[in-house]
Amino acid sequence: MVAFLFLLLLNMIETARVIGLSFILLILTQLINYQGRDLTMDITTFMQEVKGAEVEVKLERFPEPFVVKAISERENDRLKKSATDKRRVKGGRIESDFNTDKYVDLLVAQCVVTPDLNNAELQEFYGTHGDPAETLKAMLMAGEYSQIQEQLLDINGFGETDDELVEEVKN
Repeated sequence: MVAFLFLLLLNMIETARVIGLSFILLILTQLINYQGRDLTMDITTFMQEVKGAEVEVKLERFPEPFVVKAISERENDRLKKSATDKRRVKGGRIESDFNTDKYVDLLVAQCVVTPDLNNAELQEFYGTHGDPAETLKAMLMAGEYSQIQEQLLDINGFGETDDELVEEVKN
């Protein structure tokens, strides 16, 4: 590697005579910046499954904690698409309308591991057949729902308030 850099430097000096000193100074600055860095990379360090953390959320009314998990961006993308309605407008154009409330509900339901929101007995009790998001909303008070939202936003790496997330999703 050092021999390569030395040959490159000699070549640059010869080139500098032709195109000027500013070019050589630019290249030397770049070489100095890279000095000591390992320019090779083990690409396998990026080959990892998305296995997000799971966090327990204890709500006073329930004897067992809720468990929420992180999801991949691929899953998140699917949720965003499910929360987007397309409609035909004048001139035959198709416009998309993103439903933020629907997206948040789908996100929360997807991230809740425990209890199983698809459980038929649980859905029967709350009268929310086939709708895990509505099951969770029927189970929880507004503040409890918000506590679960905060935890899952944090473990999914959003690290923002609900308002900031809504603005990000809108853009």
